[in-house]
Amino acid sequence: LNWHNATQYLGEKSVCAWYGVTCSWSEDIIQIKMPMNNMAHSIPQEISEMTTLEVLDLAGNFIEGWLPSKVGRLENLQFLDLASNDLNGTLPPSLCDLSNLQYLHLYENSIKGTLPTDIGRMVNLIELHLFQNEMGGSLPSEIGYLTELDDLQLHDNEFSGPIPSQISNVLSLRRLYLDGNILSKAIPNSLWKLQNLEFVDLFDNLLTGSLSSSIGNLTNLVGFDLHANRL
Repeated sequence: LNWHNATQYLGEKSVCAWYGVTCSWSEDIIQIKMPMNNMAHSIPQEISEMTTLEVLDLAGNFIEGWLPSKVGRLENLQFLDLASNDLNGTLPPSLCDLSNLQYLHLYENSIKGTLPTDIGRMVNLIELHLFQNEMGGSLPSEIGYLTELDDLQLHDNEFSGPIPSQISNVLSLRRLYLDGNILSKAIPNSLWKLQNLEFVDLFDNLLTGSLSSSIGNLTNLVGFDLHANRL
């Protein structure tokens, strides 16, 4: 192993003694936290059998391949961070079965494909970070079901089409980063209903139309960038 820290790994002690592993009182694994640990290869499908897992953080490694197809079996998972790796392929459909997930960080990989419409089933999401991948297609209207969402970062991909008007249902949203895509048509007037917005980056797209005076409703706005569009 070339891991930076492999303390007790495959040793004589319980798996609960391994570096980065936290267990419950009943010795069920509830957390695996090994960010920036020089880990490589792919994530084994068998990880989907760890149904007590609440936190999986393997960010900043060299993990490659696809997300496990049965990741949706991790029904207790609340935090999933696989950012800054070498993941590719598409998002497995079962990912949207993670209805208890609050934080999904898959940014800075090479993930392709679309954002599935079933994303709307992940109703407890607070942060959705998929930026700097190779994803495309339209943004599904089902984003409007993510009513707990605070931070949506999809920038630097290849998403196209309009910004869905249903985003106005996400009243908790404070950060919206959609820059560096191929989004087109007018900015929906419904966006200006999100009075908790603090940061909005929509630059470097193909957005058209004019800027509504309703932007004045966003009294909490700190940063707003629309440059490099067709407005």
